[in-house]
Amino acid sequence: MPEYDCTRITERLKALGMSMQRLADITGNDRRNITRYISGDAQPSLRHAIAMSHALKTTVVELFPTVHNEVCREVLLRSGQLRNSYKLPKWDPARVAGIPN
Repeated sequence: MPEYDCTRITERLKALGMSMQRLADITGNDRRNITRYISGDAQPSLRHAIAMSHALKTTVVELFPTVHNEVCREVLLRSGQLRNSYKLPKWDPARVAGIPN
């Protein structure tokens, strides 16, 4: 059983009319991995979770709502979706996802 709600990926793909191959291309991932994430057989790395959330025009929390709070906090901090008093290096999700400027 996956530790996250893997149906969100499928929902966003359908809503955007995007194929799994296109998502894989945008995020620099392999289509087989996208299939594993959707089936719940694997979980994406932090880098891929952020890239997928941007490619699917949503947030990491919306895409993976049941991920442990500390992991979500780190993801949000690094992706710029959450700010606090700590100085973190600027995280560029487009660069991570391989999206040209």
